[in-house]
Amino acid sequence: MIVLTSVGLCVVAFAAFQVFLAVRELAGAVEATRRRLDPRRSRLQRKLDRLRARMRDR
Repeated sequence: MIVLTSVGLCVVAFAAFQVFLAVRELAGAVEATRRRLDPRRSRLQRKLDRLRARMRDR
């Protein structure tokens, strides 16, 4: 019984470690995408601000 419990804990620990690695990789991909898209978002935000200002001035 103790052996099965130890094996079960090892399996759970291994699965948890795999999830940790996957989440870390996903976080890196999200950060890279954010850095890549940030200049576009900034340009779009400036355009929207100009359009809103024009609409407000009418």
